Amino acid sequence: MGKSCKDCLNRGKCCERFWLKYMKGRHVGRGKDRAWVLEWLRERKLPFYPRNRRYGVWCFGCLWLARDRRCEYYGKRPAVCKDVKVGSMPYCKFAARTRKG
Repeated sequence: MGKSCKDCLNRGKCCERFWLKYMKGRHVGRGKDRAWVLEWLRERKLPFYPRNRRYGVWCFGCLWLARDRRCEYYGKRPAVCKDVKVGSMPYCKFAARTRKG
């Protein structure tokens, strides 16, 4: 976890439930079935799994999230994980503290 994530009160929440976007902001698997999504993830060697689908958009979770709510393979995490900015998730407690001042 990044320097400011270590003090997060909601550790791992960003890895527990998220949406993936690609090319021009389109959601991965929009309107596709679970088998299609699993194949898409496998081809890209991503450690994610489809949790559920709402309004045709898949929500994902990460297989590498350990019991202590940390990434088991932090040094090998995918670029999509490395690109997440602290505070960019609506349920990020750090973001809530930052917004309050």
